[in-house]
Amino acid sequence: MTEILPVEIWKKVFGYLNKPTKYSASLCCATWRKLLVNEIPRPYSIHVVLDSSCSAIVKFRDEYSTCISICQCETHCNEHNDMLYLILDDVKDRLSCLMIEDMLLNRNNDSYLSQKTLSIILSKCGYNLRDLHFEEIDFNNIKAWCLAFMSIFHLERIVFKDCKFPEDNILNESFLLRSLAKSFEFLTHIEFTNSDFITDKFGMTIAKSCTKLEYFNLNGCPNMSSLTIVAFCENLQYHSKTFVHLSMIKTNINCDDLQRLLFSPLLRCGPNWRCCQVNISLGYQQPALVLENVKEPHLLMVILT
Repeated sequence: MTEILPVEIWKKVFGYLNKPTKYSASLCCATWRKLLVNEIPRPYSIHVVLDSSCSAIVKFRDEYSTCISICQCETHCNEHNDMLYLILDDVKDRLSCLMIEDMLLNRNNDSYLSQKTLSIILSKCGYNLRDLHFEEIDFNNIKAWCLAFMSIFHLERIVFKDCKFPEDNILNESFLLRSLAKSFEFLTHIEFTNSDFITDKFGMTIAKSCTKLEYFNLNGCPNMSSLTIVAFCENLQYHSKTFVHLSMIKTNINCDDLQRLLFSPLLRCGPNWRCCQVNISLGYQQPALVLENVKEPHLLMVILT
């Protein structure tokens, strides 16, 4: 059909299409892509969804809301990866927000993010990425070098929501921290939920290194304890923000241990912190700890179970 109709007619047809339809058309064939080259949208935000439809779908609403649905089956994976490559190559350094979500991880379907797909995404999304969000991603099939691509970014937000990590001698907590090291001075928002992959080593490193941090969510991480909170008490004086919100629901926090640690003579600032248990009204009563520095205008709020 493309070869039969003159280019002039195709240009006239494309002139009647709205922007989202033009975007989809530009991904159908090389000829259409060439005709629409000056009208291809370049979104700031992209949401990549893995599903079982086996039909690659691009939903462009505006520059801040673009959703790409792809599958990871052997039949279509290469074809969908090629499309993903084109989209990210168009965007390049314009992209600032990227979310990757596996909709099938907790279902019976055999679905996971492949090594090739993730390497294409992280290597092609440019250098200006500020917000990187992984949701329900299974990293058991991902090699460490692939996540090392994160080291080229200066991230302000990083989220690992309900992700699965391997028991690996290389891809471990220390490797993840090294991959994020270049972002430490920029990070304001970190979420790492429902995982035993990280420990207080992660929390203490973040407390010491991420001086712009405002929000730290560790809900459902059983290896996190009061030591992470103590690390923030020790280092908050070096932060640019005087208030940090920690969410540590379903972690290994013990209020008595925390109070004992704060009064330890080994801490240079422990006695300066006053710890109060409160209930915050969020439509329901949510237990929390408020830690206030009596000598400096520093405040920590820790949400508990």
